[in-house]
Amino acid sequence: MNHHMSNDMDMDMNKGPFMWMWFHTKPQDTVLFSTWNITSAGTMVWACILVAIAGIVLELIKFTRRLIQKRQPTSKKASYLSRLFSTMHFVQTFLFFVQLGFSYCLMLIFMTFSIWLGLAVVVGLAIGFLIFGGRNCSRMMHMMMEMFFHFRIEEPILFRGWKPMNTTAYVFSCIGIFLIAFGLEVLKFGRMRLVGKKVEEEKAKIRCESKTFLLFKKVDCCCSTEEDGLWNIPETRPLNAKTVNLAPFTRDSLLVKSHFASSILIFIQHFVDYSLMLVSMTYNWPIFLSLLAGHATGYFFLGPMMTVEESEAAGSCCS
Repeated sequence: MNHHMSNDMDMDMNKGPFMWMWFHTKPQDTVLFSTWNITSAGTMVWACILVAIAGIVLELIKFTRRLIQKRQPTSKKASYLSRLFSTMHFVQTFLFFVQLGFSYCLMLIFMTFSIWLGLAVVVGLAIGFLIFGGRNCSRMMHMMMEMFFHFRIEEPILFRGWKPMNTTAYVFSCIGIFLIAFGLEVLKFGRMRLVGKKVEEEKAKIRCESKTFLLFKKVDCCCSTEEDGLWNIPETRPLNAKTVNLAPFTRDSLLVKSHFASSILIFIQHFVDYSLMLVSMTYNWPIFLSLLAGHATGYFFLGPMMTVEESEAAGSCCS
């Protein structure tokens, strides 16, 4: 009796549905539907052929969408509603729907963890790309990003609309990057001067209070106490938590106009700073050199008016 029960269990296990959580080579898989169960090498071969064909069809759909757009480009002068309800837009929407369906199905097939089905997905997409990828697609990928230093005039810079199409526009783009980097150095210097002016005013106020204190109190160098501070200097008095606000900020400090101005300037500084970092990631070496030249020129003219410590305190994401 136990022998018959074990045989029945084995038969049920061979029927499916199957689910694996690791890569395997056994022909025991359920593909997308509960009725599509692979239970032998023969059914696995047919399933792999169908999956590979699905990958080729996916690349065909992508190619068809590009071909439709190339032969019947949408006029930018046309109104939004006319473009929305145009026949080509309905066709493109339907093809996009089918493309998305094939993409998700192939992803789910890959998630069966079957090595054979996974290879079928990759091989099908590779064959489809070989047939339908063509020059246009490779050029589109090329224009996206090159992760090495290169020279190219038609280089997108930060925005889709900022892409020089000729040598003159490219030169002006390099000049623009130079001026932005130079302006960032001026901005950092201005913010440091603003903060430094506030600090100097506070120091002058403290010195003035110290002189007033010393004039109206007799200084006894030998009998100064801890409460009076070292040599009766107010700056060396220990802080009293009951009389001194130890919070990182106060209402008075937040309402100071110079603090508002400094906050606005540091916002602009970080925005420009990170934007220039993205510009450097184009890996376009004339643009990269223009960026460095702008920074260096700004420091050349403003460096004598601040110390190295002040320059480093102004800071940036890349310095």
